[in-house]
Amino acid sequence: MVEESKVHTPLIAVERIPYVGTNMLKDPISVVDPEAFEIMKNEKSRQKRGLELIASENFTTKAVHDALGSAMSNKYSEGYPGA
Repeated sequence: MVEESKVHTPLIAVERIPYVGTNMLKDPISVVDPEAFEIMKNEKSRQKRGLELIASENFTTKAVHDALGSAMSNKYSEGYPGA
């Protein structure tokens, strides 16, 4: 008989900041999600302060950042090209 194993993951209380903006589709991330905005600011600061010698951390150009934040990031494809 196979014994069933159960994994218990404790829940962590999360305090959400209520959205106080006027238009979630147009407001900047600093208004929509101040906590995420702070995390991004801290990460940008960390990257400016030093050089991380970790292969998985790469610096990109402004053009790449612009492309990632453009309307093109709303697109995705599945499957094979031309199929």
